[in-house]
Amino acid sequence: MAAVAEKPPTATLPGRLESSARRALATMLLVVAVLVSGEHHREWWGLLIRLASGDQGQAAVHDLITPNSGEQILPRLVRDMLVLLRQNDVKEYTLSAQIWADTEVWQRIVESAFPRIMSMGAPYLLARVGEQLPAGCRQLAIKGGIQIAACD
Repeated sequence: MAAVAEKPPTATLPGRLESSARRALATMLLVVAVLVSGEHHREWWGLLIRLASGDQGQAAVHDLITPNSGEQILPRLVRDMLVLLRQNDVKEYTLSAQIWADTEVWQRIVESAFPRIMSMGAPYLLARVGEQLPAGCRQLAIKGGIQIAACD
């Protein structure tokens, strides 16, 4: 009589894929938690970071929930503008003619300064250092190559 062959064991995901799947699930849960709860439930965020953390995943998940993370990729002038807007608690600002002439800089500041609003006639002006300020504007501070002015 012929011997019955044993059934091979059920294949499972290798440890690395299992870990990746766990991190992906935790990241999705994190995004849902952030969208649903806002900043009121930071303890959940910490838990989700621990769930998702692996050798590669922790930094990406941490950047997802850390305020102002990722700004290191912005041009230096834009980072200086952000510092000045934050230090002076500016909610609405406008840009000088020289900054308007530099498309990359003005696009990056509008994107990264949100929810601060860029609008004509705003009470604060961002300008390059050395640029002539309009009448009725007084310089408040300088950071790198950027100045911020309060305008009447």
